[in-house]
Amino acid sequence: MLNPFKKQEHRCEDELKEFNLKATPARVEVLRFFETQGPVDAGEILDYLKNNNIRVDRATVFRMMNDFLKKGITHEVQVKKGKISYELNSKGDHHHLICENCGKVQTISDTVIPQMEKEIEKANKFFVKRHALEFFGLCSACKK
Repeated sequence: MLNPFKKQEHRCEDELKEFNLKATPARVEVLRFFETQGPVDAGEILDYLKNNNIRVDRATVFRMMNDFLKKGITHEVQVKKGKISYELNSKGDHHHLICENCGKVQTISDTVIPQMEKEIEKANKFFVKRHALEFFGLCSACKK
């Protein structure tokens, strides 16, 4: 009998299979990486895989990100000038604080925007599917 109070363990392999993607070592490890990180670009993904002894080339990382985008696992964000980064869709509505000095990206929760979206929809007869909001400035370390 299942214990309803026991937390179910999340398995990246199962999640990939739900999206009809083969659970390769690289895909599993990238999904795990996304679960612990904010937005990351292809270079950071490649470095992470190499540091975990998974050999892939840059083209493979881009193909993997395209697969994740098509399946709705991730979405693109532009937090660094001229670079596309990726993050999980399952993280819910949130925004980013981006340090213009060191490049650190901090995630903040969304408390005001959902109400604003409703007002925009009503006033403009426009259905909002998604939004992006980034704040640029200096992190506490760089501000000193």
